[in-house]
Amino acid sequence: MASPRLPEVAKWPLYWLLGRLFHQPELLRALCTGLRRLRLASSAVPVARYRTLKALFRREASFSNTAHAPNMPADPNFLIGMDAGPACEKERKFLTDALPSPADCAKASGDTSKALIESIRKSSGHAFNLVDDYMVPIVWSALRQLFGSAATDIEKGVGPDASGCPMAAKKELLLDLRYLGAHLLVGGIAPRSIQTRAEVSARRVNARVGWQVGAIQAALRAFRPKSGASITRDAVGLMWVGHPATVQAGALIMQDLIGRPPIYRTLREQAEGLGDAVWQDPAFRELLRAHVLESLRFRPPFPLLTRDVPRDATFDAGGKIVTAKAGSSVTLLTIGAMFDPLAVNQPDQYVPGRADSDWTDIENRYLMFGYGPRRCIAKDQVVEILVSALAGLLLLPRLKWDRWWKLRIRYDGPTIVRMRLRFK
Repeated sequence: MASPRLPEVAKWPLYWLLGRLFHQPELLRALCTGLRRLRLASSAVPVARYRTLKALFRREASFSNTAHAPNMPADPNFLIGMDAGPACEKERKFLTDALPSPADCAKASGDTSKALIESIRKSSGHAFNLVDDYMVPIVWSALRQLFGSAATDIEKGVGPDASGCPMAAKKELLLDLRYLGAHLLVGGIAPRSIQTRAEVSARRVNARVGWQVGAIQAALRAFRPKSGASITRDAVGLMWVGHPATVQAGALIMQDLIGRPPIYRTLREQAEGLGDAVWQDPAFRELLRAHVLESLRFRPPFPLLTRDVPRDATFDAGGKIVTAKAGSSVTLLTIGAMFDPLAVNQPDQYVPGRADSDWTDIENRYLMFGYGPRRCIAKDQVVEILVSALAGLLLLPRLKWDRWWKLRIRYDGPTIVRMRLRFK
């Protein structure tokens, strides 16, 4: 990441460029292939090799997650920005226990998807924004289960008079989560206005959760004593990390499938044959899980990550031992690892439901969620939400891009905020 001391005038083009780079998977894959073939080895060169990335993920003390902390204005001490150690492990266990089950997420997101598909069918012009009109409410319907009876009050806002306009208050909450998500990976080069916006959103989301902290603590099944501050941190963290990233993943999956007409057509035909059973049919859901994971391999929400180097550390970069100096950082091109022949056979082919023998390590199926002890704690829940969302979209008549290609998708930094689709 660029230094926060970068002159303000230089931040806007870099912020724009990095945001667009996140959505150029073909370019990133080509870069990774070039780095591997040229056998470039330097701590200043992004790591694109599977074996190196895997080793760095496992060496938490030498390559630290604290690189994320400055970009997390909601609370830099949330799990993904927390350094390795006993405190991190306890927090991970607590949050894992608190999550709704994958089955609960599948049901909640499926019910919401069904209602939204019925509404979209009746929409004027048969056009809609995949992000705001579909993915945002679906993901929230699953995530809000975390908060039990407090969820409705969180949506209303802060204070005893917060229920004046519930829909507007809920919309503000989801928009604040988007602003925080847009800040997650590019905060270091965000212009001042973007940084300020994220800080304002962080204050508002923290205030909502803090107002309901007692009810949330009960909903999170806090088996061990926790302060109100830590409950607020965990609840806010799960919201602003989980919601925007899952919404983004849904948009990326649909973008990928529309670009594969024969595969999309086959899935649509199967969904049409199942009708309303698409959300429950075990075999079809298993098929969609395979497509979700393969599409995310081609278009991962986080194609690159950064790790801090708290002390001098060496690592093997393509057969050459490289030293990373204390105080520096290392950029990991995770998309490169997912397309490294040492990780998976024939990586450039789209093969949903690959055989176990295709993978060097069966856990590589989930590389888009990280690796080892810092892998996303909600990967199974996220996949179930995405399966439900995709199932509903496949029931619509064939989707096409709406509007001219420059207007169909709009970005806020690395975050997709509009993806216009239509059907006949």
